[in-house]
Amino acid sequence: SERGALNDNIRARNAERAKLKEEHAHITAQIFDLEAEREKRDAEAKARDPLAIMDALTERRATFTRRELSRHLGELIPDMQDRIALTNQILARPEIVPLREDADAPVSRYTTRAVLEQEASVLDAARTMAGDRSYPGITADGLRRTLADNAHLDAEQRAAVLHATGPGRFALIAGEAGTGKSTTFAAIREGLEAEGYHVIGQSHTNKVVQAMRADGFDNAATVTGELIRLDNGRGDPWNRRTVIMVDEFAQLSTGQLAALFGHAARSGAKIIGAGDDKQFASIERGGLFNVLKAEHGAAELHSIYRVKDAEQKAAFNAMHEGDFKTGLGILTGKARSIGRKGRRKAGLRSSANGPTTAPPSRASAGL
Repeated sequence: SERGALNDNIRARNAERAKLKEEHAHITAQIFDLEAEREKRDAEAKARDPLAIMDALTERRATFTRRELSRHLGELIPDMQDRIALTNQILARPEIVPLREDADAPVSRYTTRAVLEQEASVLDAARTMAGDRSYPGITADGLRRTLADNAHLDAEQRAAVLHATGPGRFALIAGEAGTGKSTTFAAIREGLEAEGYHVIGQSHTNKVVQAMRADGFDNAATVTGELIRLDNGRGDPWNRRTVIMVDEFAQLSTGQLAALFGHAARSGAKIIGAGDDKQFASIERGGLFNVLKAEHGAAELHSIYRVKDAEQKAAFNAMHEGDFKTGLGILTGKARSIGRKGRRKAGLRSSANGPTTAPPSRASAGL
């Protein structure tokens, strides 16, 4: 009877545990349901938050149309009437700036005051830095020594060295791929370091940073990495003897440029950028390379060194300017010429029915 009573107690406790487990599972499910509902409400609230919507629209482009705004909202708000109402509400906000082709034209696009302020900060800093004629740059003796040590530079590249190392704290070099921007950058770095400047190489990608290190930049980092270092106060701060040389300058976003120019303007450092205005821009909102180039000018490199053949150079230059028909025509003609030479070398001969091969001799056939 004692064992029976013990077993009854065990069964009762097991039943109580099973009941508690069931209640726990039910409560857990309710918690998950509440969490899912909360996340859904948060997502819906964010979807209707005008500031979040404007940030999303201008993350990659500086401007947007009413249609682009409506399409963006369509991914989040299925009801058309709600979508139209929210579109009108957002476009009426004071943060939105309507854009027209001219004073009498209808509104064609929109932007935000935050975008305009960020772009203005870059342009204002660049004007101040470019106009700082108290910044000496490289001395005349240093320039002569740099050019003498880099006698391989052509006239365009030598002019770029002169432009980048002159007075002022901002300079641009523009050139398509293969025109020797890296070679020119290396010469500029040598000249500046010989005169005691602290040169830091930077670029948007780590791949280019590694290439800069291979070209002699002992101090090189990605733009993002360098900005994080400065913001956290690690390492040596920039000063008036610091020169920031940025390769692939056209790929930097507006946010990166604003941070970069902000640090340079406050510290007195100089920025030298090299880029290609035809190259892919940054994934994030950008496009200021052409604006800065139009306002401040740039030393331009056009002679292609990556390709030795004169016809290929002409083709690449034509396509870089957007004349693809001419460029492809040159390459097609060259391909035909190479094909004719190859057929002659292979022993092909012409016939009325097209090129044919001569029959092999007994010796060549191994007979």
